[in-house]
Amino acid sequence: MKKLSDPSNPPIERGIGAVGVGKKGSKSMDAALAMEIVEQLRSGTVHPVTRAAFVGALMMKGVSEEEKVLEQAFLPGAFEDMDLLANAVIEKEIPIFVREVCVQLLKKETMNVETSKKIGQFLFSEEIGNAARGLMASILRVRYETEEEYFGIWQAMQATLEIPFCTSVLKGAPVLQMAEPFDGVERGFLITPLLASYFSQRYRVISLVGDSSGPKFGLTLKDLAVALGGKCIAGNHEIEGENPDFGFFADQKDISKALFRWVAIRKRLKKRPFAATLERLVKLCDARILLTSAFHTPYLEKMTRLAENVGFTGVIVVNRGMEGTLAFPLTRPIEMLCAAKQKDGTYLRNHFELAPETLMRWDPLREVMLKEPTVSENVHLIQAFHKTGCSGNEPFDRRVHLTRKGLDVALEWVEQNIFSESL
Repeated sequence: MKKLSDPSNPPIERGIGAVGVGKKGSKSMDAALAMEIVEQLRSGTVHPVTRAAFVGALMMKGVSEEEKVLEQAFLPGAFEDMDLLANAVIEKEIPIFVREVCVQLLKKETMNVETSKKIGQFLFSEEIGNAARGLMASILRVRYETEEEYFGIWQAMQATLEIPFCTSVLKGAPVLQMAEPFDGVERGFLITPLLASYFSQRYRVISLVGDSSGPKFGLTLKDLAVALGGKCIAGNHEIEGENPDFGFFADQKDISKALFRWVAIRKRLKKRPFAATLERLVKLCDARILLTSAFHTPYLEKMTRLAENVGFTGVIVVNRGMEGTLAFPLTRPIEMLCAAKQKDGTYLRNHFELAPETLMRWDPLREVMLKEPTVSENVHLIQAFHKTGCSGNEPFDRRVHLTRKGLDVALEWVEQNIFSESL
């Protein structure tokens, strides 16, 4: 994956790579790059969404002395007057309420749940305003979304589900929802279908999949679902009968057309926005337990809390795993934060830290990082392991066994601690 800071990238993308990281990672640009961006903005070749995303990130980071030259690309005094700046970067046709919130966000104010829900309804609508959408998404990312903002936007997102995914679910085994980042992996193989196969012995397992919005465009679970001939459901009514070999799959483009429209917008943002978290918490098929991942440690608590707020009765969030997947590393400890709903509606929590050597009595085996793993290679390993319990690739096989064993620890704790009528 080419980094945004790569000199061959357009100046505005290199600028987003600097100012759009987040509270701890954003950094100021030098005067030379700032002037290059001024010239690019004046040329009129920057997409409105990308321009707005850059401005939102810059304002949240704070404008350095070297960066003040960027004001030349907008209006005099725009960096001191957020009304002027909003006028310069967002559409005139957007609703007054949305424009007012854009200005508030530029002023580093936060939204309550009610306002966030109303903004979410705009974000997922077809109304004019993609530049405003880009501005808000970038601001929320860089200064970090509050719990209230996440929950309000999630409510709006959940309301966009297509009708077949809003119907009742036939009685049967509890539903376990698995959700990994949709931009996949670039240096390793995915084992997710084999996790779904294993847990299908006691759950109806549904794995969320979708097209990559970037910034990575690696091997994805959707690629594997298609290649394996997996059953991709068209609604809640289809999660019945005998479990497929690798569980059920649900594609974002079928789940919510409104959410799927964000794929194109997000490619212009160049950084992962709120949707990269929330799309994995869309609640399908009355799922009881959510199994998901958080690569960055602060999101361990955030995702667990959000999953509690949206009503999952059991939650498992894996941290410090292999990037882009639920898979466990072979050489370092894994973290998991688990939550189980109690009779009074509160949640019991447990934090696990499990080292490979405590789960499996193996001699050490170092990680092998791949270059551009292919779908066909990954499918071959999955099919071989599924058929015989051995793929012939020792690191792959170890990772499957290790991850299954570790997730068993978490699921057993969740099952034992959920109020029985909730499961």
